[in-house]
Formats: sequence, structure tokens, C-alpha cells
Amino acid sequence: MIDVVVVMLTLGAVGVATVTWFRQRLLREALRDASRRLYLAQAQLNELESTVRKDLQALRGEIQQRSGGSLIEPSMTIAAAIAIDPRIRDTLAQFHLGGCCSCAIDEEATLAQAAVSHGVNLERLMDALNALGPRQQLTLQETRHSGLLQLVQF
Repeated sequence: MIDVVVVMLTLGAVGVATVTWFRQRLLREALRDASRRLYLAQAQLNELESTVRKDLQALRGEIQQRSGGSLIEPSMTIAAAIAIDPRIRDTLAQFHLGGCCSCAIDEEATLAQAAVSHGVNLERLMDALNALGPRQQLTLQETRHSGLLQLVQF
């Protein structure tokens, strides 16, 4: 009689262990799937955040440009300055601030920070950046003869 009870308890324990193992397996698969979806959602969120940040910098530059204020300030980040006018990247490269691997800069640093850390005269840099003048607008126009789109400078 005791042998039968031991066998029944053993079979019950094996059954519980088997069910637990299957549940654990299902839970691990669900966890992997949730982790994968979370990773993809985080990647999309990072991409959207980057797009919003760039658009916001461009809008700030446009507002500053339209308000007639000084476009480029030493306290603005390099990324914000480039968002105002992409030609700034070339001007910075002339001062060896970005443009090549040995002149790499952090675009989240301010213009003043970059100038100090690279030994560039801030006043000369600001004069060069503000000398770029207003950006000329490029618009698309369709030509009558070829039907191609061309960039026309106004």
C-alpha cells in the first residue's frame, strides 16, 4: 500500500514538473517576444526623437533668422548652428573643427566650447560664421522644354 502511495506521489511530482517546464518554456518565449517588441519600439522612439530634435533646431534657426537677431551665437550647439545653415559645417572645417577624422567634434558642444578645446580664436570663428550672410532660398521650377526639374536660385 505504501509503495502505491509513493508511486502515485512520484507520478504526480513528475507531472507537476513537466507542466512547470512547459509553462517556463512558454513564458521564456513570451519574454523574448516582448523584449524584441520593446527593442523595436525603442529604436522607433529614438528615431522620432532625433527627427523632432533636428526639426526643432531648424525651426529655432528660422525664427531667429526671421526675427533679425544674430543668427549664430557662441552659446548655441554646433548641431543647432548647422541646422540654421548647412554651410556652417564647411566654415567650421576651415578652422579644423570637424570635417575630418583628426578634427572630429561633438555636435552637442557649443561653438565656444569647441573653439576653446581646439585652440581656435572664438572671435575670428564667430566673424567667419556670421559673415556667411543669409541663406539664399532654392526653389524647384519646371522647365518648359525638357520637362525636367531644375534648381533655380533667387
